[in-house]
Amino acid sequence: MKTTESGCNAASFTSLALAVSAALLSAQAVAQESQAAPGQLEEIVVTAQKRSQALEEVPIAISAFTGEELTGGRVLSVNQLSTMVPGMRVDSQGGASQPTIRGVGTATAGAGATSNIAVYVDGFYVPDQYDTDLQLLNLKSVQVLKGPQGTLFGRNATGGAILLETLDPTFEPSLAMQLTGANNNDYLVDGYGSIGLTDRIAVDAAVVYRQGDGFLKNIATGASDDGRFDRRTYRLSGLYKDDDGLKVKLAYSYTSSHEPIFSAMAAWKGNSLAAVYGPVAGPALGIDTIIATDDYKVSNTAPTAYSTDSSGVFLTIEKDFGGIDFKSLTMDRTSHSRTQIDLDSSNLPLFAVQFRPESSTFSQEFDLTGKSGKFEWVVGAYFMAYDNKFDYLDATQALVPITPPAPPYFAVAQFPIYNWIETKDDAYAAFADATWEVVDNLFLTAGLRYSYEDVSAQVKGLYVPQANIFVDIPEWSDSWSNTSPRFVARYQLDADSNVYASYSQGFKAGMLQPSSFTTDPVNPEKISAWEVGYKTGRSTLQFAASAFYYDYKDMQVASFNGTTAFYVNAAASTIYGADVQLTALVTEGLTAGLSAAYTHGRYDRFPDSQARDLNMTSPTYLKVIPGSDASDNPLMRTPEFTATATLGYEHPLPEGTLQLNADYY
Repeated sequence: MKTTESGCNAASFTSLALAVSAALLSAQAVAQESQAAPGQLEEIVVTAQKRSQALEEVPIAISAFTGEELTGGRVLSVNQLSTMVPGMRVDSQGGASQPTIRGVGTATAGAGATSNIAVYVDGFYVPDQYDTDLQLLNLKSVQVLKGPQGTLFGRNATGGAILLETLDPTFEPSLAMQLTGANNNDYLVDGYGSIGLTDRIAVDAAVVYRQGDGFLKNIATGASDDGRFDRRTYRLSGLYKDDDGLKVKLAYSYTSSHEPIFSAMAAWKGNSLAAVYGPVAGPALGIDTIIATDDYKVSNTAPTAYSTDSSGVFLTIEKDFGGIDFKSLTMDRTSHSRTQIDLDSSNLPLFAVQFRPESSTFSQEFDLTGKSGKFEWVVGAYFMAYDNKFDYLDATQALVPITPPAPPYFAVAQFPIYNWIETKDDAYAAFADATWEVVDNLFLTAGLRYSYEDVSAQVKGLYVPQANIFVDIPEWSDSWSNTSPRFVARYQLDADSNVYASYSQGFKAGMLQPSSFTTDPVNPEKISAWEVGYKTGRSTLQFAASAFYYDYKDMQVASFNGTTAFYVNAAASTIYGADVQLTALVTEGLTAGLSAAYTHGRYDRFPDSQARDLNMTSPTYLKVIPGSDASDNPLMRTPEFTATATLGYEHPLPEGTLQLNADYY
């Protein structure tokens, strides 16, 4: 089947969005960003090494954006970031967000399955794939780190990390409101306000609400609102600061969304059970078989739905001890979702499923950072308890005899696949990263992360149709550990330019897969990455280029066989390529950007690759072919070439500023 890519999801629309903003702003800007001097580009500051640094000084391939750059209807959620970041692609499997960077990503979701691209909000890791398509509200910056982040953001980040940083509450009163409209009755309202309650306590609130009819056309029913959606998110936070370097921030966030687009499926090249059973089932029901195959079109008649509710509490404590900074990050987060999918992608009631994923996460991290002369360092410890559960999985399946002499008839059965499956993951890590200027302008960095993961799983009420009974698979467990290093050499050519070379390793823990109803574990995957790059950040020109080579071992590759999702390891893969990013101030007020990425990815050795039988005359049609081999085939979700071009214009008005943006991806 063919799921709708996130470039076409409910957070995206193929129209020109007109944004009207009204704001009452204090002298202290809501964005809390230093403004560029007239005739100069704004300096980009990133935290990719857990300390604030100029972008050109960080020896990592990064695409970074301020909150202002992402407003005005350009990018509204994490899933849309791919249109701004060459080399990155974001897909959806049901409601699960699945980023891929430079060929490294995850292709399915299930109990215990986490992404290779780690998503962090204010330093807090979000493991649940059903939670990572976050609304981008009250943002200070977004940073997309390419390549394995094995030391500082190492929890399963073999492909990269997405860092979202929200604004701190301001002590001066501020208020900003925005209304965005597009076709298909697509409306978005967001607002942000902040105020100081005392000279040490400030609070803020951010709200986003969006609704629309979507852009799906149901060719079976004629409906044009099958993609109707609504999403609301709000975030409240309080900040305490004293004169002795103590900073405490407590935040609460909540998201509720109903977006059937995530469950809407067309049939890839017409491959559907309806192609085989339609000649019998159609006449039995007195209807013609209809199978949607085009983008933005569906033909489902079974219920299609996706909804989620998630919330979290986040506590950040920072203290400056005079040259050494301490940070504590404590998170408690829960999520509940519901999904219904018409898997045959036709107007026949052949195959549909419904399930309810839920998760809870508690994490605690401690960081110490310091600088002494020409030596900078970070050390930290991390713990996470992640409980991921699919509360049930029900299926509706048609029973259609297609072999004579049985008479044509059509019967539908609804039955449970299981009552629930669950995994529990306790993850521990300790890490350190240090940079030393050994001689003038030559910086050497070394980092190390030790990870240990203890995972357990169980299955309750697995239905055995042959015996018409339910059985349990008692709890089983496994554990994995790893030590990942990082080495970097950076040379500062002048005050604004740097070259670098790096070697790093990434590690994604092994996993148990109760959704496959097997107790056999999936091996951990490991990646070794080499990268060289050049960066410059001048007043009217920002440029970065990098080339990379990845040696990828035991890549975890997922597939579905009916209602069963399961993983295998691709023994060896190779990925290499290059990317460039250029931003230029053409003239005062007019900025142009161009970025591009080339990625070559192949499975070097991939026996037992789960290839699917697409021969409609075969009795195993759409089933996995045992013993298939995908060696030397291209990696999934890895376009060879991607590019983005942008134009931005700003002009001051007597009241406010006129902003015009045009983007092409």
